[in-house]
Amino acid sequence: MTLSFCSFASGSTGNCYMVKSENTTILVDVGISGKKIIEGLSSKDIDIEEIDCILITHEHSDHIKSLKIISKKAINAKVYASIGTWSKIIDLVSEEKIKHFEYGKPILIGDILVSPFKLSHDTSDPIGYSFKKGDKKITIVTDTGYVTEEIFENIKDADLLVLEANH
Repeated sequence: MTLSFCSFASGSTGNCYMVKSENTTILVDVGISGKKIIEGLSSKDIDIEEIDCILITHEHSDHIKSLKIISKKAINAKVYASIGTWSKIIDLVSEEKIKHFEYGKPILIGDILVSPFKLSHDTSDPIGYSFKKGDKKITIVTDTGYVTEEIFENIKDADLLVLEANH
C-alpha cells in the first residue's frame, strides 16, 4: 500500500478526510463531531492515538468543529494550518501542537510528502493539500471559488482528486 484515502464526511454540514500510508495517518479537517470521527477511524481499525497529524484547510466550522477535542485525543498529532487560519483558531489547540505551513514548501509528515497550496475562498488564508508517497498522489481541494494556475498544477497529475465544491 502506498496511499489510501477515506472520506468520513464532505459537504456544508461537515468535512473530514483521512490519508494513510503503511506508517502514517493524517486527518484533513475535523468538521464533524468527535464521536463520528472516532467511529470512522474505528471502522478502519485505527485508534485516535494513532493519528500523526491533523491538517486544517480553513477556519469555517464545517472544517474545524471538533478541532479542540480531536487534537486533545490524538495525543501524538501535530496540527498544521496556514498562518492566516491560525489567527482565527489559535485558542482551539494547545501551543505545543501548533505547526505552520509555508506555501510552496512541502514537508514530510511521517512517510508522506505534503504540499500546501493556496485556494480561493472567503476565509483568511485557505489552503489545499497534495499528498505524495512513491508514485501515488492524492490532492484535496475544498471550497475553492475558482481554479487558479497553482491549483491546476497541483491537481493535474493526481491519482485521486477530492474536490469538495459546495462553495
